[in-house]
Amino acid sequence: YEISLGLVGSEMCIRDSPTTALAATYPDSVRVYNANGDIKSLSDKQYLAANSDTAVQDGYNGTQTYVARYDQSSGTLYLKDYHGVAADGQIYADGDLNIEVEGDSSFTTSLSSATNKLYGIQANGTLTISGSGTLTVSATGKGNVYGIYAKEGVTIAAPLAVTVKKNNTEETGPVYGIYTESGAISLSGADKTITATGGKGPAYGVYNEAQTSSAGSSNITIRGKLTVSPSNGTFNCGIYTGSGSTITLDAATLSIQSGFDCGIYNNNGKVVIKNSPDVTLNSDKSSRYGIWTNYGGDLTIENSTVKVSADGLAAEIKGNVSIKDSTVDLTRTSSNYEVIRTGNSSAANTIDLSGSGSVTLTALG
Repeated sequence: YEISLGLVGSEMCIRDSPTTALAATYPDSVRVYNANGDIKSLSDKQYLAANSDTAVQDGYNGTQTYVARYDQSSGTLYLKDYHGVAADGQIYADGDLNIEVEGDSSFTTSLSSATNKLYGIQANGTLTISGSGTLTVSATGKGNVYGIYAKEGVTIAAPLAVTVKKNNTEETGPVYGIYTESGAISLSGADKTITATGGKGPAYGVYNEAQTSSAGSSNITIRGKLTVSPSNGTFNCGIYTGSGSTITLDAATLSIQSGFDCGIYNNNGKVVIKNSPDVTLNSDKSSRYGIWTNYGGDLTIENSTVKVSADGLAAEIKGNVSIKDSTVDLTRTSSNYEVIRTGNSSAANTIDLSGSGSVTLTALG
């Protein structure tokens, strides 16, 4: 709103009137690939009629059949039974991108020789994926491998299956299922699965690089069902975020299995689990952690069922712990008396167990 001040007689008058919002600016085109690995750049109202087509069509008006089309006015790439394949290539937008998955679609990319970074889907702005169709993304590479990459935040509501991996376990460089350089990550709605198989580098399921929490810029929020399987890397982590942020599971069903080093990791911030019927973290990797707030951050569990099993501490929290109205089972499978630990200063850190429910701590051996 625009506020103007003026004098009417001896009184001040405030008048408000709506102003015109600035229109979003979307890329002129979006890069896709056909089923044979050919690059197809889609500009406004251009479409790929079939996965096997070698040329794009102009002038989409709502009547044509397509597997992929781009509408620049909304910055939306529509995928309808689209199945693209690339060698050292990605679905790419140089700016913000919205993807609407109208039918079950997939994109597969691989890189076997060079150590370049490899992306499944890359947006140099914000990335939003919605729709009722399932999107399957697979990326196999030698260097850094990203399944879903956005520079300024990711929002995904559509059903999703992401697989990232190395050509072999001797290759270096991390793998990321979902990655953002800055901006929040929000996963909601339909089921999502992430499989991250590393080599001589880390393997992450959901990763937020941001090192500041300004305006929630590095938060991760998960609603709905998410299954993460990180393995084989030098450091395997299900959910990771940088300093000063909050990882929130809100009405979530979360399963992080296999040999992770850390199920949920917040470098310097809070972990909040609320209204979540089933949060299960289970790893037998030696001396590693279930939930870890590395340099500072509270753990809050409310109205949820949480089961954590790890060879190391089930939870190492450098802040306070609050568990209310929940069923919580924390197990340490190694021969050690500690199951959960807060910060070292007893005056500064508290464990609050209140309300109904139960908390079970088990130290095997």
